[in-house]
Amino acid sequence: GPAGPPPCQRDEFVASVGASGGALCAPPCDASFGCPADVPTGATASPQCQVQDGDGNLYCALTCPRGEACPAGARCVPVGFTRFC
Repeated sequence: GPAGPPPCQRDEFVASVGASGGALCAPPCDASFGCPADVPTGATASPQCQVQDGDGNLYCALTCPRGEACPAGARCVPVGFTRFC
């Protein structure tokens, strides 16, 4: 899937979510900065290529800029100018 809670798949980046203490599994963006389109059932948040690691690699995470629904067990948290599930 596009993002979810740890434990993560081998190719996913474990990203901390701001000061919330939360974390998410972020799969890598594709060559055109695209993300997997599949989202967990009931979620309306959209996967976006918005997470960068210390080496400059880009990863996908579910974003909820206008209060879109996050997957069960996740909540929408502001980090800078973006809101992540």
